[in-house]
Amino acid sequence: MAQEITARNRSSLSASPPNTTTPSITAEQPRAFWAGFIIYAVSFFVPAVAVMIPGTSSLSGWFCAYFSLSRPLEFVSGSQETGPHSSPTEMLALFGSGMINVFFLFALHSILSNRPRPVVLFSLKVLILMSFPLCWVVFHHEKMYPLWGYFLWIAGMLLVLFKSKGQASHASAATPRTP
Repeated sequence: MAQEITARNRSSLSASPPNTTTPSITAEQPRAFWAGFIIYAVSFFVPAVAVMIPGTSSLSGWFCAYFSLSRPLEFVSGSQETGPHSSPTEMLALFGSGMINVFFLFALHSILSNRPRPVVLFSLKVLILMSFPLCWVVFHHEKMYPLWGYFLWIAGMLLVLFKSKGQASHASAATPRTP
């Protein structure tokens, strides 16, 4: 009898555990979320900005993303001649506008994770929204104007950030929880 119970216990231990994982949130996202993600990705390959100098062409989104992160780092390290128009304020605005993509990728990871953190996601959403005007500062200093890629970039991020499913409301995310 004891051997039968031990054999039963061993077989129950070797059996696979019940499925206790939560379903992936990626399958639950609405179409607007995925449309926003595609729009965001496409925005890197279309003209995003144009320079107001005659004879210059437009710049694609991927170049703007690269330039906005690399140029301020070169300015700080002193590894490249930055020109007479480069001020610390302009470089800070340029770097901040480049960080929008980094913040967005962190927010996207938070949305698609199985255990999202509402306070972190809310903070990233606010940070991204408050960083958009930094692009306008760069446009002014660099004598640029936005093209349709810039507007696709903004629209794609807004769709992803505010059409995601399974996230806590902003009011509950902003208020601390009590035990």
